[in-house]
Amino acid sequence: MKLLVKKRGTGKTTGLIYTSEATGYPIVVHNEVTLKLINDMAQQLGCKIPEPLTVHELRKRGQYFTTPVLLDELAFVLEDALQEYLDTKVICATMSYEGE
Repeated sequence: MKLLVKKRGTGKTTGLIYTSEATGYPIVVHNEVTLKLINDMAQQLGCKIPEPLTVHELRKRGQYFTTPVLLDELAFVLEDALQEYLDTKVICATMSYEGE
């Protein structure tokens, strides 16, 4: 997995939409509001992308969903996924950076 880390408003989501169109991989988001935003942005950009999914929708599909996915706003998606998986709210986490 690669991480794209940039400041807000620098084109991360736009790049993800272009990647989704090119690969056919759906974008996973943390809620319905962001899902609508992704669809609206894709339409404005003239991109045809697979229907984005929320973490909850992806989890419901479970083992039947084998397509790779693209994640928008990892921190939010990870928080939702962990809460769903662990059935508790994660307050703080650490992560090591293995950069070049």
